[in-house]
Amino acid sequence: MKALFYKDGKHLKVEFDGDWNALSMFIETDGEWSEIRKHIELNKKDGCAGNTSLITHISGSKYCVFCTLGLGLSSVEIDQKQLLKIFDAWDEFNRDRKKKSFIIEV
Repeated sequence: MKALFYKDGKHLKVEFDGDWNALSMFIETDGEWSEIRKHIELNKKDGCAGNTSLITHISGSKYCVFCTLGLGLSSVEIDQKQLLKIFDAWDEFNRDRKKKSFIIEV
């Protein structure tokens, strides 16, 4: 999976494999919320609600991120380590406001 972090005007955005999906919305709206990061780091089995998205534990270290706002965004299944790597990249992108875009492999 490739994550493209980019600026759209003043807004920071992220796409995964060229798609803006539930994971994109989750990272953009809740990616800096430390409680969600802790929830994922501790590999908790119960679900976790962000402002716009929900994360549920599937099994092992797999999670599903989905949106219930009726926007038709596709859900994403993702491994815990991948999700934490995305959080770190989002934090880096958010701190360095000079970057126009960058891509990471997750």
